Amino acid sequence: MHHYFVENENIEELCENEFLIQFSSVDKNHIKAQRLKPGEHITVVDLQKNYFELEITKVADGSVFANVAKRENFKNKPYSLSIFQGISKNSKLDDVLRCATEIGCSAFYAVNMERSVAKIKESSIGNKLDRFNSIARSASMQSGRVDIPSVSIINSSKDFLEELSAFDLVIVFWEQAKETDTVELAISSIAGGESACASDNRQPIKNVAVVVGPEGGISPAEIDSIKASSNCHVCTLGDTILRTETAGIVSCAIVNHLLGSTL
Repeated sequence: MHHYFVENENIEELCENEFLIQFSSVDKNHIKAQRLKPGEHITVVDLQKNYFELEITKVADGSVFANVAKRENFKNKPYSLSIFQGISKNSKLDDVLRCATEIGCSAFYAVNMERSVAKIKESSIGNKLDRFNSIARSASMQSGRVDIPSVSIINSSKDFLEELSAFDLVIVFWEQAKETDTVELAISSIAGGESACASDNRQPIKNVAVVVGPEGGISPAEIDSIKASSNCHVCTLGDTILRTETAGIVSCAIVNHLLGSTL
């Protein structure tokens, strides 16, 4: 079933009537190529982030009309997961962003780190963000998400550390971490939800950041800076060294799974 983010303000107000689906200009060409027909069902998210299954009733002159088949209840996670990925060469950032979106990350940060070989020039940030936002939107549609992750580019180490300081938990995956420094221990050491909060004054985890370095990894100096500025746990991804794009995807999947089963 095709999934779209539409420009209708509040579809719930239109439930009793056939209405025009207001597709964004970005999606209109895709709609023509998909040749939607009366009787087909699609899922949409309106501007109020309401999630619906619609039945197409009419297609005329490029306009698509529908009725609401049913309202979908979308359960929000009790936490948000963001990834800070070291800027890397070629299309590696694209791959991590696409997969992180499908996994369920709420934000993606491309970070210029000490060992980043590739750079994103200040003059190119606008075009790069347009590309990243397009990838995030497409991946959100493909995976049936109710939202689209935010995308940012950070070229300053100061800005990088300031962003990390706002998170309840920062998990840095580093190839030099000890074998005993597992992500399971990092999460369980501070997780506990309301019951733990009542017994030992710990707060529930709500905002979690994953940090993955570029080719060449994260420098020891950067590790020290992250530790000094945030609630950081340095963790291992196992006894083999993963490519930066592999590490980004695997780390998001592991942390998302563990948070979902812990919180």
